[in-house]
Amino acid sequence: MLVVFFKKLLFLSVILFVGCSQAPITHRGQIIVTSSSKELALGKKMSNKILKRSKISKNQKAIKMVNEIGMRLVEVVNRDYNTTNYSWKFTVIENQWRANAFCLPGGGVFVYSGLFPYIDNKDELAVVLGHEIAHALARHKVERKAHLAISDFTTDIMKLLVFLDPSTIKGQKRRDQERVTKLIDEWITLPHSRTQEYEADHIGLVLCAKAGYNPKSALSFWSKFPKESAIKPEYSSTHPTPINRMKKIEKLMPSLMLLYK
Repeated sequence: MLVVFFKKLLFLSVILFVGCSQAPITHRGQIIVTSSSKELALGKKMSNKILKRSKISKNQKAIKMVNEIGMRLVEVVNRDYNTTNYSWKFTVIENQWRANAFCLPGGGVFVYSGLFPYIDNKDELAVVLGHEIAHALARHKVERKAHLAISDFTTDIMKLLVFLDPSTIKGQKRRDQERVTKLIDEWITLPHSRTQEYEADHIGLVLCAKAGYNPKSALSFWSKFPKESAIKPEYSSTHPTPINRMKKIEKLMPSLMLLYK
């Protein structure tokens, strides 16, 4: 147990000393230790796996719209944020039951066909694509890897303290260690994930505005999902509730509209 503990301590030291950077646009401090070359290779490997196991849509109208809007956003990203080393590619996956989209490191963007019933116009689709592009631009996937290492180390420290506590009986120690894991998840891991989501909203809407898409469409898009707020409390989720997203977006709107005009 102690050997594993000290290995994690060494890894954490490396993370803290060599991994400091800043996210674009928001300038939020980040800890990233994965090199760009490894990140791009990871994205390519993941993309190949997804393409092999997924049914690619043949809906030419959807494919054309996604690629047209996606590449217009990419023009802004490449021009203003130097991502010409990214391999931007937009793919529509046939799955009517999933109203979602995601982006892999290095620029592989995937949109499920189940999302289109919630899209009323090009501006709303741009909001979704901008959000996903922002995850790649801000390197959220590899940042999460470093952050999880910190969370795991914090969990190990707390579990070790519980284990060494002489006043706690054996059965209680196990239950307390389980509580520690849950608390670290709710206090550190999940809030960080939601921070990335809010940041992707912010960055994505800046990209939309610069590309000529109306950022106000984010409000009309997220207003279609109010019932999701009641399904699961935000503190136990990786994503913010739609209502809280809209509140954050409304605060950003004055500066976004200046870019759009």
